[in-house]
Amino acid sequence: MHQTRPAHDSWYKTVRWQRLRWSILKRDGFTCQMCGRVNGKTSELVADHRTPHRGDEALFWDENNLWTLCKSPCHDKHKQRQERGGARIQKIGLDGWPIEEEVPAQPAEPSSGKAKSGPSRRRQAGGEGLNSKAFRL
Repeated sequence: MHQTRPAHDSWYKTVRWQRLRWSILKRDGFTCQMCGRVNGKTSELVADHRTPHRGDEALFWDENNLWTLCKSPCHDKHKQRQERGGARIQKIGLDGWPIEEEVPAQPAEPSSGKAKSGPSRRRQAGGEGLNSKAFRL
């Protein structure tokens, strides 16, 4: 059985979309708005809808609903995971780790008297590398 594509998919092939995409990439300085990576290869950048338009024409063309993301990993991995599972969007550092907006103050002594064991779910300073079990969004 052949599946037909939604009519709004054709909007991506229009000159209007190509101009809008270019203006978004320029506005954002060819910089991924999640990880901060600058990339002059526009084929590796996506003008992404912050809120999925799902065929809503006004939302599709709204430049305030668009931001620049690097194709990989921010758009194809992090943003897609967020859209499928409803996780919140979080900025990603150049090292691939989520960036904490605010780091809570650490108490002088742990309340249990024991040191915390195991890796943190998100890095606070430095991180442990992308292969760590702690890397989860």
